[in-house]
Amino acid sequence: MNDRGDFDQLHAWRNRPLCRKYVGAIFRSAVAAVRDRGNLFDMHIYWGLGCHVDGGFELLGTWLQKDCDAAFPAAKLSELHDRGVDDIGLLACVSGLSVPSPPPREAEVRCRRVVFVSEAVSTGSTQLSDVRPAVHRLVLAGELRAQHIQRRLTSALTRRDCFDDATAALNCVAAHLMRVERRFHQTSTRGTLAWEQRASASAVGAAL
Repeated sequence: MNDRGDFDQLHAWRNRPLCRKYVGAIFRSAVAAVRDRGNLFDMHIYWGLGCHVDGGFELLGTWLQKDCDAAFPAAKLSELHDRGVDDIGLLACVSGLSVPSPPPREAEVRCRRVVFVSEAVSTGSTQLSDVRPAVHRLVLAGELRAQHIQRRLTSALTRRDCFDDATAALNCVAAHLMRVERRFHQTSTRGTLAWEQRASASAVGAAL
């Protein structure tokens, strides 16, 4: 991206208001090769997918993290809170992403359950025996959607080989996810949840 308007659009997308409640949220990690002073290192870019009560999905954002084994910073959940999120029913994480359960108080977002993705998609998981079947099915559908997005994103990053800096890598991932979300709305009847129509989405979230 070279046009200033593209950068402004990405910034607006990454900071757009979100709905108040999500039945589930799935966080995954993409790896981008970044060049720094002649050396290459892996930059982990986390991204989130929110699951709505009516079966729709919404990309939540992108975040940089150099250490894939580090705990998911409470500041990221606080960022979601600043963008309007108050409640996440089931937060599913990739195995390399550690989220305290429950998340620290300073996160400001209520997460009723935190599990690893492998547990979220396992229909026989005893740890999820008290989760309503409808919620379990929705999060499973979200994880399958996330897997598809992850494959396409990994392919896009591989084609780019390496990036000049972390910002370029983050913008590439954000641009890819923004296009994915636009396809969500092009193929969905849930047009009121388009991020350009956030006022309507806020009303839906308040009713959950």
